[in-house]
Amino acid sequence: MQIGLFGFWGYNETKLNNQFALRTEIGLDGGYYYSDLNTPKSQYILIPSLSLEPRWYYNFAKRDKKGKSIKNNAANFVSIKTTYNPNWFAITNVSNADFSNLFRIIPSWGIRRDLGANFDFDLRLGFGYGVAVNNNNSSGGFLGDFSVRFGYNF
Repeated sequence: MQIGLFGFWGYNETKLNNQFALRTEIGLDGGYYYSDLNTPKSQYILIPSLSLEPRWYYNFAKRDKKGKSIKNNAANFVSIKTTYNPNWFAITNVSNADFSNLFRIIPSWGIRRDLGANFDFDLRLGFGYGVAVNNNNSSGGFLGDFSVRFGYNF
């Protein structure tokens, strides 16, 4: 399980070989914004999120050689995160909120570190492309991804 500033997620990482893992994730992605044009001025939203992400952990040997932990994939990584946000429901303080199905693919760089026996820290920076689809209309554009998450490993 992981929690971040904008959401919470459950995930699993399946080892493919000594450097590659496939991460699957389900959760709620969140957003927050402040507007002077609408009421309420402070607005938030949580929407469902399904992700598939192959990760290449590229510095296990270097960390192990220096005596640093590599438990639970504590290393730097490069990934391609694909995410689907279906418009099944939204938790928001805006009445009659209308949102689209959203598809994103974002190449990223990140770090994952252990924080004690069962806790971890995950940081990701990326830039990719997203497409919103609603009632046979679609629009797309480039977008950034920055996330800081803290998790508990069961």
